[in-house]
Amino acid sequence: DNGTWSAPGAAVCIFCDAGRYSGGTGASTCDICPPGTSSRERAAWCNECEGGRWSSYMPSACSDCPAGMESNASAGICSPCAAGRFAGQPRTPSCEECPPGKWSMP
Repeated sequence: DNGTWSAPGAAVCIFCDAGRYSGGTGASTCDICPPGTSSRERAAWCNECEGGRWSSYMPSACSDCPAGMESNASAGICSPCAAGRFAGQPRTPSCEECPPGKWSMP
């Protein structure tokens, strides 16, 4: 079944751990979810992180980017806002330009 694997000579299939997946039948191992994705236990695929969220190696869940940082969908890291731009809230997909009369520095 999807989301499972077995070793040679196994009597049963084993569910994939969180952060891993098995998308087909006959799997002898579970693949690791790449950065920018995540999976729960028993996954048949990895889910893409939304903009404003990120994940690193073998993630079971995506994490929010902190205020002052941004990320696109499927990001492996959050990036700091450039000078003249800001992200006042966590989980921001894209930093905004500072309004007239205000400024920011990275």
